[in-house]
Amino acid sequence: MPKITKKLIDSINPTSFDQIIFDTETRGLGLKIAPSGRKTFFLKYRNSYGRQRKPTIGTHGDLTVDQARKIALDWKVQIAQGGDPSAEKQAARAQQTLNEFADAYFDAAKKKQSTKNMERSYYETHLRGTLGKLPLADVRQADVQAWINTRSNTPGAANRTVSMLSAIFNEAERQQQRDPNSNPCKGVKKYAGKSRERYLSRDEYQRLDAALDQIEQDGLMNYIVAPAIRFALLTGARREEFLSLKWQYIDFVSQTVQLPDSKTGPRKLYLSQPAIALLKKLPRVIGNPYVFPGLKPGDHYHNLKKPFKKVLALAGIDDFRIHDLRHTHASWGILAGLSTNLIAKTLGHAQARTAERYAHIGDETALVAAERVGREMTQEIARHRLRHLARDDDDLEDHAVQISPAPRSFAPDHEQSPGAFPEQTSGVARSQPQDAAAA
Repeated sequence: MPKITKKLIDSINPTSFDQIIFDTETRGLGLKIAPSGRKTFFLKYRNSYGRQRKPTIGTHGDLTVDQARKIALDWKVQIAQGGDPSAEKQAARAQQTLNEFADAYFDAAKKKQSTKNMERSYYETHLRGTLGKLPLADVRQADVQAWINTRSNTPGAANRTVSMLSAIFNEAERQQQRDPNSNPCKGVKKYAGKSRERYLSRDEYQRLDAALDQIEQDGLMNYIVAPAIRFALLTGARREEFLSLKWQYIDFVSQTVQLPDSKTGPRKLYLSQPAIALLKKLPRVIGNPYVFPGLKPGDHYHNLKKPFKKVLALAGIDDFRIHDLRHTHASWGILAGLSTNLIAKTLGHAQARTAERYAHIGDETALVAAERVGREMTQEIARHRLRHLARDDDDLEDHAVQISPAPRSFAPDHEQSPGAFPEQTSGVARSQPQDAAAA
């Protein structure tokens, strides 16, 4: 048997079966090399009752050989005094609940704060009062399967919760709080996923544009609502990307936006001429750095969901989400003849396989693509309006785009003051966007 050293460990390649080597310097210290490549230190000994134990010390990489050897020597002292490190570890693990471990997991997780908040929300809603009460070491696959079987009314949330829970158990294994390869989420049967690819048809797109025109003309809502929706359509930006957009991120010369953070990390947003024109028409609120400012001083607009529903009702559009504006932008890219790789580049997709395919696409090419989509979308509205002008050429008063009757009644947002377009006098905005009212 050789002495376990870093050089020896690095020289051992994984095979299709577990490999075990023991150390010649510290009796009982062993290293297991799993087929996955994971290398784990352990100590083999017999307790005072003569029973053989092989508790895990730690993973190579988290521990050096010297650190693992020191722990093994400390354990051997305990064994000589009648102690049993394996039994003590098992007792400690049995006392910790899933809730307790999850709390520590969320506190230490190196993730975006928005992601941590979302995962905490899922945990609190679905697991805190159910599986979370169980001892961490005792949760089994049958427990997780029984839990998800009771969530048929919210299949999507249930699937996402199990995926999140799986990550928690993986971390528990890494910290030796559970046995290796004991993740109870593995093999759990989830609900069949439903693909959703909703985007606006040409007719719906025309009606949405007309509805946005009407709320701007009549002052039915906060002045931010219409340009925010139009900006999302013209850029394919995610909701948080465009609502939290700051003027300082925008380079009007290069027609790009440098987002310091997004769902996929820092990325560029490419602006077509229609998108540039929209931004240049927007007033800048003194003391507020955001393109779409909110009610609170220095804050951005937050809740677009409620006013967006009212816009859809006015346009007669059903089953459509804010995120589907992004899908609509992509669909116009397809109609403009762009490749899926190029569309993925402009949308900032982060899937590894997709990213590899469009990594060679430069900013200039992506900007040309954004320009083409913006031109196609604005030309469609222009053609639509010209058709109406041709039909009603004898009556100038009927030249405005007509909105198809909505299936639901629409009432103005009376919580806000009408005509909410702010005017600036001597560089100071006279009216502030009414974020709370639109929310």
